[in-house]
Amino acid sequence: MRNYLTERIMKKEYYEGAGECPECMDKLPVNTEKEREEKKKILRQLLAKAAQGNYDEQNYREGDLLPEEEYCRYLEEDGNFSDLPGSTESILEAFARLACITERHHWRKGIPWESGERKETVLKAIIKYGRMEIEREDKGVCRFHKSLFYLPKTSVSMCFALYPDFMDAQERPEKQAPLVTEAMEVLLRVIFQCWQLPLRNNHTDAHPICVDRFRGHVWWIGANGITYRPVFYAAVLLCTPEMMDVLAEVAKRALTPTSHGNTDESFWKEGICADGLGWGHDRQNYSNGYPTQGVISALNILLDLKDTPWALRKEEICWEWVIRFMRGIGYMEYRDWVPPMIGRTSFECDGLYKPAVLTKYIRQIAIRVLNLAGDELTQEQLHLLYRTLLERSPERVGDNRVKGDTGCRYFWNNDTLVRKTEEEYVFFNMASSRCDGVECAHECADTRNFFLTDGACLICKDPREYRRAIGTWQVSCIPGVTARELKNEEIMPETNWQGYHSKHSFAGGAVRGEYAAAGFIFEKDETRKKDGSGKIYPEYCREMMGVLAYKSCFVFGRTGVCMGAGITDLKPEYGRNIRTTVNVAERLTDTLIFTSAGDKEQIAQGEERIWPQDKPVYITQNGILYGLLPQEGSGSRFLMRTAERMTKWEELNACNRKVGNESCPVLELAIDHGIAPSGERYCYFFDTGSEEPSGIIGNPPFHILENSENAQAAESADGKVIQAVCYGKGELLLSGSVYEIRLAEPAVLILEEKAGELYLTISDPLQLPERKCTLEYRRKEDAWKKAVISFPENPERGKQAVIRLEK
Repeated sequence: MRNYLTERIMKKEYYEGAGECPECMDKLPVNTEKEREEKKKILRQLLAKAAQGNYDEQNYREGDLLPEEEYCRYLEEDGNFSDLPGSTESILEAFARLACITERHHWRKGIPWESGERKETVLKAIIKYGRMEIEREDKGVCRFHKSLFYLPKTSVSMCFALYPDFMDAQERPEKQAPLVTEAMEVLLRVIFQCWQLPLRNNHTDAHPICVDRFRGHVWWIGANGITYRPVFYAAVLLCTPEMMDVLAEVAKRALTPTSHGNTDESFWKEGICADGLGWGHDRQNYSNGYPTQGVISALNILLDLKDTPWALRKEEICWEWVIRFMRGIGYMEYRDWVPPMIGRTSFECDGLYKPAVLTKYIRQIAIRVLNLAGDELTQEQLHLLYRTLLERSPERVGDNRVKGDTGCRYFWNNDTLVRKTEEEYVFFNMASSRCDGVECAHECADTRNFFLTDGACLICKDPREYRRAIGTWQVSCIPGVTARELKNEEIMPETNWQGYHSKHSFAGGAVRGEYAAAGFIFEKDETRKKDGSGKIYPEYCREMMGVLAYKSCFVFGRTGVCMGAGITDLKPEYGRNIRTTVNVAERLTDTLIFTSAGDKEQIAQGEERIWPQDKPVYITQNGILYGLLPQEGSGSRFLMRTAERMTKWEELNACNRKVGNESCPVLELAIDHGIAPSGERYCYFFDTGSEEPSGIIGNPPFHILENSENAQAAESADGKVIQAVCYGKGELLLSGSVYEIRLAEPAVLILEEKAGELYLTISDPLQLPERKCTLEYRRKEDAWKKAVISFPENPERGKQAVIRLEK
């Protein structure tokens, strides 16, 4: 089987070098000559099948493509587009045009060429602009999106459209016109760039066809590695078995988890997380982007390789990790709304676009797992996948139903607590030194999303409470966040691919049924890191820095309790008030204020109320009761505003510049800690139940046990549940009405008496290796008992442990 073009491009050391390289970690078996020939036949079959239609990854050009005649009027006889400059900047536009023309004349699906002259001119243009690309001397970081993603994709498209010419050039070059052979070789060389560029300045540059090529750098893993680069069709078109050997191995291992404790050992340092979400662009929750697309591409590769020498062996993959990931990312959506907490498009005003994409991704994962492993899965797994396909059918996008798993879930790799039920959605987004923040890119995406992991706590029964109100947000005053109060125009837009995280490693959570606890120590880290290209963006708004807070959130069924302690302005020279925002949501109903005695008052639009912390304030709106609870010794004040505010979407995301703004009635609740606070505290609760507010006000389902820099804790009204975030600053005694707990170590815990048994759910918020925790507990007046807890290890370090205690 002849591969004339491949022989001109593919050096043996490209695919044999890894076997001899002492630095390569992952070496694959060497093919015998017979195996190579058999695999080449399979690759030919895969190409013949794929080339029957247009290449379906046509996202290689911004904007709409024009009709063929619009381009041909500028196409000169020598292959030059007269309206394009003769620089490398014109290459992508020229290739996009040429792909549009050739697709129109696709050998199977298009119309015949009207004349040989036009086809000849197109081939000349391919050679002209293709050689401009492959002869560029710069091979480093500047060769990214265009040279790796867009141009190879246009070239694959043209090879498919010109498939008979391509095959003649590969197998019978002596019978093909030299112009055709040269054009096909140029296209193949451009395609091969997706394996070669940018240079990594390591051993894999000499032998790019190796597993190590797809590890250890953000540009070569996840979707950047196997989704946006057409690496699969490069292997098929180049008919090189070793390329597919590598991709099959990469696809299998892409479906294994990473975690904080095993990033050095895990195959990819982003992708599926052990907690059920996914990392993209390093350690940031990107469950609707890079990791999800990477997983789907891995599944696609494995599906395309079914019934080939590269096919999966039974039980070669632990499908439970993939299914957990599919279930986990489902928590990132509520009633066809994706909360503005994930990725650099968090503040893009896009209607149903993001939930439709997330639903599509979840469906694709379910379908592919069923096709690949339907005969290996348990009945429970099969039931879950079929239920997912029913719930996530395209017809149900926009139907406002709750889809996927429900209940409380803590994601320990992402410092995130979610409660998702038919009645409410709560999203508590924390920060730690282990995780990155949310990236931003002010020229093409979010401009000021710098507070999304600072303890943001979204609370809603209906996503309409936030859909428009987000456009009015002052980004330093996002619900749940404690920060210096800054106007949007005071915060410099920036590009920051790591986002902002906390200086402190303490962040953890625990969940048991209807109960959940999570907490962290927050102090925004201003360290600037290099991005994937080695660039540092040094400019930022320094006034965002210098606020310290110990923050927690507890869930008691339909009631949530949020506490803050140790709130201190470490940079008082920056001025301005420090405040904790409770919520900023659209007023879908009347706003009512209740007193402890049960009296109520309706609040008119345009009102502002400020109360000292001498008595509780209760406010209802949109079926949610908010209770602002006074803290002894605190000088903070309660604040409420009702106002008509104009959305200013263009301040939040570059893609919103053409979005029309509108007036939105909002309720703003906040706790004002004043200028230069030191050691301030807050406590508020929210209740989404259907009970009369007076019933909750008079008989809350919780009691506060402590709110300090050492611990934040609350118990259920009957005393049978204690929840605590213990910061480990000293000996601690949590004394509830029924039980007491004594410990001096960092932990997040839930103690529950249920059905005559006593259970402890506990996690290590520091995620230290081989750590054990010792605590004492007792029912009041009984003798103290000791419990020693061993926490899970890699890849589940950070996950909670559950033990049954002796009563």
